Amino acid sequence: MTLQNRRRKLFRHMMATFLCSLLLSVGVVSSRETSSQNKLEQMEQQIYKSPFLQSLSIHDRCRLFPTWTSSVADDDSSLVSWDDCGTARSYFPQNFGLFNGSTWDFPHQDLHWMYQLQDCMQEAQEERLQNYYWNEFRMVEANDSDEEDEFDFWESFLQRHPLHPSTVGLEYPSMEILSLQQQYEGTELVPPVAIVVEDALHIREADTLDDLKQCLQMHHSRLTEIRPFGQNYDNGGNNCVFLGGFLQWLAPGVAAQIRQAGHVAWAHAHWGEFVPPRQKMHPYGYKDPLEAGIRTSGHLSYEGWEALGPHKDNDSLYTVLVMLSDPDDYDGGELYMHVDRSGEQSELQQRLDASHPPLVIKPNKYSAVVFMADENTHQVLSIGGGDRQTVGTEFWGNGDAPFGIMRPSPEMWSNYQRNHDWWNFD
Repeated sequence: MTLQNRRRKLFRHMMATFLCSLLLSVGVVSSRETSSQNKLEQMEQQIYKSPFLQSLSIHDRCRLFPTWTSSVADDDSSLVSWDDCGTARSYFPQNFGLFNGSTWDFPHQDLHWMYQLQDCMQEAQEERLQNYYWNEFRMVEANDSDEEDEFDFWESFLQRHPLHPSTVGLEYPSMEILSLQQQYEGTELVPPVAIVVEDALHIREADTLDDLKQCLQMHHSRLTEIRPFGQNYDNGGNNCVFLGGFLQWLAPGVAAQIRQAGHVAWAHAHWGEFVPPRQKMHPYGYKDPLEAGIRTSGHLSYEGWEALGPHKDNDSLYTVLVMLSDPDDYDGGELYMHVDRSGEQSELQQRLDASHPPLVIKPNKYSAVVFMADENTHQVLSIGGGDRQTVGTEFWGNGDAPFGIMRPSPEMWSNYQRNHDWWNFD
């Protein structure tokens, strides 16, 4: 065989090898793309069309989709809707006409950033659900069992994160002690000033709060405030992202659940049976939180702060403080509270109130401390490190404060009722 023939034979062999490798790689890529597409379709099927999810009550489905929307584009019978969830939760948020649940009522305003915010929340929720799905799927795979063939995402997820009803965990002061004081001291019966409600939120609702906080920071940074308490920063402080109005619009299921936690405390402590010491400030008495308005709501963090000094949430009826951090996530940072009733009290009642030791607690994650806003003084003790995050929501006897009004005073509210103007007073 001549040298030229050898070269031709070698060239043909190399070309054949190259073509085989190319065809094989194309087949592998195509196979991988098909596999990835199948996995995505399987994920969407599991998240939005799970038989187990479909079997849940509309109430439970609305808790698992706290935005009261779902991304089921090809299914006419959507998993959840604003109207169905509002009916199931007996809650239709107020938004002062800005948004009625489906359309904008102020087309003359620049609402571009609001649409961006809405898109941000939808994308964040879809990403959350995908992360939940893959975490559950990997756990099932790791078990190396036959469960993978029968895997239902929501069934697995709710086994790990059950939808518990909210329950009372602690009273301060205890109703038993208050009853004994009335019996032996002859004073009027007074209510506890704080109730700890366990399982106030589910992980889906808590993570939706985090999504809302992050979207507001990206698209409406003016709602973020670094808040010192006292002069010269000598009373500590916190970092607040104001959620009010946006909470009811973009996460109505979370707003409904916070209201429910307040109601559980209100019903247990019988607050509605007592007359507020400052009747002028609360002319309608201690209203059920289900009927009260949200005055303000804020995501609170303590990065850069060592503590939060003593204060009252004056002019509000109740505060629902939801814990988003596990007690082990931060050092110190206990919630410190003592009875400090407003209005005129007899000397005997003042002594009895002072006899109660202060409440010093690190509540469980997703629990809520519900307290009478101006009947106690509270603070956050020294934080040695870690990440302490909460959401505080104040209720009052007026309606919900709208978008952008961070914490209106009673005077601002009265002026708005008269003039429909928040800033220009008579």
